Amino acid sequence: MPINLAKLQDAGFEPAGKWILTQQGLGLDLNDVIGNKKDVLYAFAVDGALRYVGKTASTLRSRLQGYKTPPATANSGASTNIKNHQNIIAALKQGSTVDIYALHALPSQEHFGFSVSLAAGLEGSLIKDLTPLWNGRVLTQIRDGLIPQKNASVISHSAEKPVRKSTSLPRKADAGMQHYPTVGALFDFARSIKGQTLETLARGRKFTVEVIGTTLQYMPEKSHAERPESQKTLACLLAQLEETNSFQMSDYQKISFNASYDLALIKTWQRRNT
Repeated sequence: MPINLAKLQDAGFEPAGKWILTQQGLGLDLNDVIGNKKDVLYAFAVDGALRYVGKTASTLRSRLQGYKTPPATANSGASTNIKNHQNIIAALKQGSTVDIYALHALPSQEHFGFSVSLAAGLEGSLIKDLTPLWNGRVLTQIRDGLIPQKNASVISHSAEKPVRKSTSLPRKADAGMQHYPTVGALFDFARSIKGQTLETLARGRKFTVEVIGTTLQYMPEKSHAERPESQKTLACLLAQLEETNSFQMSDYQKISFNASYDLALIKTWQRRNT
């Protein structure tokens, strides 16, 4: 069992159900007793690896309904519902299992007459210590340097897996699976193709790339406006790419303004290293 999931269970989380795909779309198989509990901490695990931790003051079933049938737009704070809905469906379509765990019956706390939420404090601590990838704060922490870069390139894997000593070597992949470069490998590749013209995947916009210090410098052919990309931001994008296998630029807009160029560079690396 992955370490991060074992820690959840040691903290009192128990299996509560699972997500499934139906002819109508995303379905929910939830324990009725736990599903009707309020003030619950819950978690999603993909093939046994922790991916999301959240809390709800309403019933667990009511909160999960937001992920099952999210609104069409991200108005009124619904972006988390939409993103997790997409993440869950993507995992299920790849043949993975997405299990639900829950911790309820948390004791009430008071401090000088003020109510203190143990669930809120525990949620933040779990996210900080276990770094579930679907929690948006984790991606922000990678980007802002709060999670060391050496961990960022493998954050989408289970916590128990060792960190590679060298970032200049491409990752190996099982047969039939996508594989991606490390940040170091991508920088080495960018150096090797300096001056060559590349094209973005969706719109075919031409650009070149070079390495300047610790950044990638993209130069669009049309605008000639330099677009720098930091190692931290690139590590964040690679972490999500490994999790989702998505080359849709819109999936990375919150991570980088240069996603279209990053993805084109990664795809070019794949073609030449597969």
